[in-house]
Amino acid sequence: MKTLLSLFLVLCFFSSVAQAQSEDTKMREFLISCTYGTLVGAMVGAASIAFEDEPSEKLQNIARGASLGLYSGIALGVYVTNFYGKQSPEEEISPEMEPIPGVDVFYIEPLFHNKKLDGLKANLTLLNF
Repeated sequence: MKTLLSLFLVLCFFSSVAQAQSEDTKMREFLISCTYGTLVGAMVGAASIAFEDEPSEKLQNIARGASLGLYSGIALGVYVTNFYGKQSPEEEISPEMEPIPGVDVFYIEPLFHNKKLDGLKANLTLLNF
């Protein structure tokens, strides 16, 4: 449990801040994910009561489910506000790397030797200068 708490604190306080979103938008997304996580967890906890032998004595399953849902919502909120949707510079496509219209990027052609099919040749065009 201490390891999870430490990991959560590191992710919250030492993660980079996205420039595209304002702080209000990030806080709203975080709170929405926490709320949905809590509601879904409470519903799963309530549904689990149906499978108990003594349902009236297991009402704490609702609170336990809500608690676990809140933790899941917090984890999802941290992920969504800090990491989701970011592209690394290596993944960005520059205009030079976009496919050129009329140039096949990938194709397969047959290879013949003495008028007999000898195999297939696969071509993959990565960059065209």
